[in-house]
Amino acid sequence: MKNKVLTSLKSSVKISIMDIAVSGFLVAMVLILAVFTKYTAFRILNLNFEYLTYIIFGFFLGWFKGAILAFIADTLTLVIAGHIGFWMWEFGIIAPLIAMVSAAYFYFIKNYKIFNYIAPNIIVFLTFVFAVVVIWTQINNAKNDQVTISRIFGFTKISTIAISIMAAVFAGLVIALGILWIIYFKSKSEKQKKAVLLTINTFAIIVLIIVIFRWLIHPIAYINYLNYASQNKAGYVIKTYGDWYYVWLARNVLKSILTIPLYTLLLIILIHPFEYLKNRYLIEPLAYQY
Repeated sequence: MKNKVLTSLKSSVKISIMDIAVSGFLVAMVLILAVFTKYTAFRILNLNFEYLTYIIFGFFLGWFKGAILAFIADTLTLVIAGHIGFWMWEFGIIAPLIAMVSAAYFYFIKNYKIFNYIAPNIIVFLTFVFAVVVIWTQINNAKNDQVTISRIFGFTKISTIAISIMAAVFAGLVIALGILWIIYFKSKSEKQKKAVLLTINTFAIIVLIIVIFRWLIHPIAYINYLNYASQNKAGYVIKTYGDWYYVWLARNVLKSILTIPLYTLLLIILIHPFEYLKNRYLIEPLAYQY
């Protein structure tokens, strides 16, 4: 066990020519996304596509290299957007932490089979229950049958009916997870089982990342940002966690009902080719060194 951990740590820190090439490609992908989401019509979407790339950083490069690359890429996106002057550590740590959590998650599902069966179900179930509680509370407290959400597609308010429909879609994903498990256990093809398991864990890592960094950490970072950016404005009242934390958490939860299915679909499309590239150019060459 000790030797296995030490070997894993060494491979995480060691940098190869392939790592450098892949890193350049991944950073370029993030910067292209930043340009599209900041300077084109796509900016009205207000979606964090960067989260997907940081997950891939951790999946492809591991916790150490992935975290460093995520930090560099995130900083460069601020430069492109002209917001580097507003850099704050609360936001700055999110990108590398996403890569590290992603790397840790995929490490465990690779090395501990039981983790594949337990983690996705616990993550998705607890998230679904928490989301239902927040949705129910927000709908009951809605004024004029509308609730406030974090801005998406140019909207900051949405009808309770639309929220209910989105919640049904999210519930459909949970049902789809159960269907995938049925397919997994009934399949006799190891290749198909592996693909299904990767799809399940892709959904789970998206949910985990959104819960940790969008629901729990983002409200704290955003409140600190508002207080920092607006502290010199006349009449500005300092926002406290007690008054505003749940407000932003609830808005992010409601927005995530729509973004989680979208991010999951996109990451499923991306993760399979990246898994092939990882096995072909990073893992298989190591096998021939011994």
